[in-house]
Amino acid sequence: MFNIGDIIILVNMGLWAVYSASLRLRPPIDGLSFMFLFALISGIAMLPLWGWEISTGYVLQPTWLTAFAIMFVTLFSTIAAFVFWTRGVELIGPNRAGVFLHLVPIYSALLTGALLGEPLHAYHVVGFALILAGVWCTSRR
Repeated sequence: MFNIGDIIILVNMGLWAVYSASLRLRPPIDGLSFMFLFALISGIAMLPLWGWEISTGYVLQPTWLTAFAIMFVTLFSTIAAFVFWTRGVELIGPNRAGVFLHLVPIYSALLTGALLGEPLHAYHVVGFALILAGVWCTSRR
């Protein structure tokens, strides 16, 4: 049985696939200009969900930790990641770039260990080895 988080991830995976495949159709504009337009459209599209969230009574608490978390996600997970991904797809194409999405679990596990103190287990290492072997096999010419 899927929970709401699983469904959100599945929908995001589909949207990411469409985004990545459509990058070849983007207009020939600067990467930062493209990112600005993409962020603007995304922000406008999220306004109804933000309104719904406020109507349910959930409001972010204005703390330094909240501000830092929003700033970190905005700068690294959003702006930098999309700019670098877009440039990577430009350079090597969506088919070859798509293989590197499989590295996300490795980065996630390493970051949760470094930032949150989550322990690294043997099954993580086995998973990392399998992912790296798959990326290596599919990215060879």
